[in-house]
Amino acid sequence: MPLHDRDKSGWWLIPFFIAPSLLDKVGDRLDDPVLPLVVSAIGFGLSLWCFVELFCLRGAKGPNRFGSDPLAPRDTGPSWDRQSALVQN
Repeated sequence: MPLHDRDKSGWWLIPFFIAPSLLDKVGDRLDDPVLPLVVSAIGFGLSLWCFVELFCLRGAKGPNRFGSDPLAPRDTGPSWDRQSALVQN
């Protein structure tokens, strides 16, 4: 999950997905002509923040509390040096 790659817990799904939909429902029930625009702008800002966090930013470098860095180079063991093998024979 991209949130774990960024060292964030799954609780961040609440402001990213649930809060914008709740704000949309609240904005539909308001009678004042300005408040629904403000509430919708806050919901849009949360959705935009979600997009940037999940799809645009790189994960934390190195291991974090959720595991190792999936993009870190892996140690595959000692590599075979062909030149050294030829010199020894």
